[in-house]
Amino acid sequence: MRIRFLTMLLIIAVAAVGYSSEARAEAKVPLGNVEVRGEGPVTMVLLSGATLDWRMWDSFMDRNKERYTMYALTLPGLAGSEAMPMPRLWRPKNTMERQTPPRGTPWIDNAVDAVVDLMHERGLEGAVVMGHDLGGVIALRLATEHEELVSVVISIEGSPAVPLHQGSIDKKHRAMYAYSTGCTNLHSMTDERWFETMGNWSRNNTSTEEDAEFIKSIGASSDREVVMRYMVEQTATDITEQMDDLKQPTLAIYSSLSEARMQVINDKKRKLFGSAWHAEVRMPPYEEIGFLYPIKLPERFDAEIGEYLDAQGLTDEEPKKGH
Repeated sequence: MRIRFLTMLLIIAVAAVGYSSEARAEAKVPLGNVEVRGEGPVTMVLLSGATLDWRMWDSFMDRNKERYTMYALTLPGLAGSEAMPMPRLWRPKNTMERQTPPRGTPWIDNAVDAVVDLMHERGLEGAVVMGHDLGGVIALRLATEHEELVSVVISIEGSPAVPLHQGSIDKKHRAMYAYSTGCTNLHSMTDERWFETMGNWSRNNTSTEEDAEFIKSIGASSDREVVMRYMVEQTATDITEQMDDLKQPTLAIYSSLSEARMQVINDKKRKLFGSAWHAEVRMPPYEEIGFLYPIKLPERFDAEIGEYLDAQGLTDEEPKKGH
């Protein structure tokens, strides 16, 4: 009788897992915004990072209307949009809670699902997916988890895993570090310090004061807690093993820091794609392109992206997808 009871529990558990897997096909919280622009023959989905929203692609979209049909997306929760609920241990109160990090990356998982939902709804199968920072990570996940949706991946500063402590923190301890040390450090910042840091980051990665103020205003439009949640989950992310399944042509661009002590990180980033022989990793100097390459050097960025897509055979004769 006991064996039969345990068997029944196992069946229920398996059914529950199956249900959970199917439910993941749709996002719990939708995208914050979808900006559509251009009538070009190549369809492109544009993703921003945790600190920005679709507006980081605004000028890129204006410059490339003839070449691409573009869908610039705002991740759930950013720019005042609906966000996922914060997990119970988001602000750990003691050592035990800090040493019991939440499992997984539910906010990023939801963002991936939300992009998948949109691409199916709009008929964007086979699009070029280009992402910056966290958007690049999501682009890589889309390519490996939903292969039919992505023809080409372009990841700007979006690493399969953020090299922590010059790459010394392995996958096993990554979540612990992100949800304890990383989370605590972010929460310890005052609002004044947070916005001061955002302002400095904007100025250091743009070429004009106008662009710096623009980026700073975008960052200020999102709730700090939402931004921090995405940042912590990105730190906890390690999808290097998935790179073995990356079949699409992939261009990864990382700004390379020239200091000798950063060479380990530069080398680590080059190796993150494992056996993904379709991936091309370019690392121009940070002093040249900064962290916001599409905004700091727009003409050079457009040319580099255009040349790469031309090399993949995406010509003007390719039919436009989506609507």
